[in-house]
Amino acid sequence: MEICPPVKSLLPIDWLPLESIIEILRISLPFEVEDYSPYSGQSPNSGFARSYFRRLWDLRRVCKTWLSVIDGTPSFWPAVSSQVPRQINTTVLLRSSGRPLAVYYTDPDPSIKPNDPELLELMTPARTSWKALAIKSSETMYFHNWLNAPAPNVEKIHLDHSYGPGIMANPPVLLGGKTENVREVSIRRVALRWSVDMFSSLRVLNLRGPGLGIEMDHILSFLSQSPSLEILCLTNFADHAWTPDTTRHPIALPQLQTLEIRAFTGR
Repeated sequence: MEICPPVKSLLPIDWLPLESIIEILRISLPFEVEDYSPYSGQSPNSGFARSYFRRLWDLRRVCKTWLSVIDGTPSFWPAVSSQVPRQINTTVLLRSSGRPLAVYYTDPDPSIKPNDPELLELMTPARTSWKALAIKSSETMYFHNWLNAPAPNVEKIHLDHSYGPGIMANPPVLLGGKTENVREVSIRRVALRWSVDMFSSLRVLNLRGPGLGIEMDHILSFLSQSPSLEILCLTNFADHAWTPDTTRHPIALPQLQTLEIRAFTGR
């Protein structure tokens, strides 16, 4: 009787087809950073970037094959954040190969080290790659620094002034006036230099006062130019915002799914 040695029934994990490895890696990550929605209620940089890249680095250590796959797949490098070390952000710029990026900035947190408080310096030469921009800060100057120059391919905007109304004597011009590609807007207590043709074709409009410095005429214009709007949230507006001429803005929102309007004062 001949005794045969046992045969392994499972292939080593690094022998799997490339497509299978990529899918395993994708479902192993916390979530798709690119799918971040400004309306989600999640504050920019609320820990997701650290969790995402911590897991990504762990996966890179599994074996040389996984390291090669991750480093060679631009979609695994979708975002930069001020709450991760500069080394990670520079690696993202290298590995993403020019793909659109989500950019997240928040004020430096002494409890989180290392971080990248000078993220804007790194990202300024790559402004054309910005796809989503989320800023949460208690300092008005940071909004000026990030917003005044064009970033023509941004589709999602999330701005949050952390403490008190974001009253600004000289509000910034959002993305240097290049806002034609913006489709999702979430702004909380940040004043901007508004114009009636600032936004069109929006899917999400989420404005939360006070301190926005916006007039109702602006809002109605955004709505009339956004028939595909799906989410509308208007909260905490001051009295001066509510003096519109509604006859100038025919509005039809057949795709509206979520409507939140509360804490209004006005005429």
